[in-house]
Amino acid sequence: MEQSDLDGVIEVERGDSAARTRSVPVLTRALAMLEILSTSRNGLALPEVARRLKLPKSSAHTILVTLTREGYLARSPKTRRYTLTTKFVSLANQAIENLRIREVALPFLRQLMMG
Repeated sequence: MEQSDLDGVIEVERGDSAARTRSVPVLTRALAMLEILSTSRNGLALPEVARRLKLPKSSAHTILVTLTREGYLARSPKTRRYTLTTKFVSLANQAIENLRIREVALPFLRQLMMG
């Protein structure tokens, strides 16, 4: 991997391991953005998102536009507020369908039955 491929990538140490794991800063910021939007009933406008995340408005705007184009956010033309879309519900439903809850729970259920 060339240095240009690593530009914008930071390294973080996990407390449970000496190994270093790379993180992508813009992805970390986008996920933080989704988390703050998920706690807002009426959505948030660009200045509020930027302020809460301590980001320049231009950076926050770029992330918001990308998430909107990909269908994860919707922007109200009237209020200029961003909100999460139901795409997250679809993702969650798919994740739940892929879980093998019975397989995971079976040993615990057997243990409960035995006493």
